[in-house]
Amino acid sequence: MWLKPVALALLLAPLVTACFSEPFQPPAADADLWEKPGASSKDVLASMLACGEKNGSGIDPNASFQERAQRFVCMKARATPGVMVLTSVHCAPKNR
Repeated sequence: MWLKPVALALLLAPLVTACFSEPFQPPAADADLWEKPGASSKDVLASMLACGEKNGSGIDPNASFQERAQRFVCMKARATPGVMVLTSVHCAPKNR
């Protein structure tokens, strides 16, 4: 007797919770994860392309780990210390 209401609740719970969450969202593009104070998103994209990125998404399946690391170091080096700090949202430096 009590099995039917429990089974119905278990079947409806995923449907109801799916309305309140955002499942299966694609990851943000790398151009959106980099911030450069005083610069527009087009400036950040131009920096990424100058550092060897193929596009603003940062997805290059043919790039080796070494190439990706060089691009990251290049992006960090393109910032002028103390004037324009280029930080990643995921790898933001700690305040000292």
